[in-house]
Amino acid sequence: MSSISAPLKITLYDPETDEVKAEYTCTIIRSRFLKKALALQHLQGQTEISDEDADAIAALICQVFKNKFTIDEFWDLSSLEEAWPILDSIIARASRLWGNPPPQGN
Repeated sequence: MSSISAPLKITLYDPETDEVKAEYTCTIIRSRFLKKALALQHLQGQTEISDEDADAIAALICQVFKNKFTIDEFWDLSSLEEAWPILDSIIARASRLWGNPPPQGN
């Protein structure tokens, strides 16, 4: 019996009305994405991140959700309060499965 974690969920909102535009879930995170998440682990807890790192986070989240929305849609339609925990969850799953490697980068 496998122990698959709870599904990840992201909601996209209409920028004019704040009404829910779309909701997406992801049950299985492919190993490739866990590897990418570990490479971004050094960003956890930082108060400032570069545009490049922010775009890497957005790209990872889009890929995890099978590119059902674009990076621009992610930036324009998602809520920070919902989006950042997705990265945290992916990193937590990767760390639980593969241990807690040291942060990458300087």
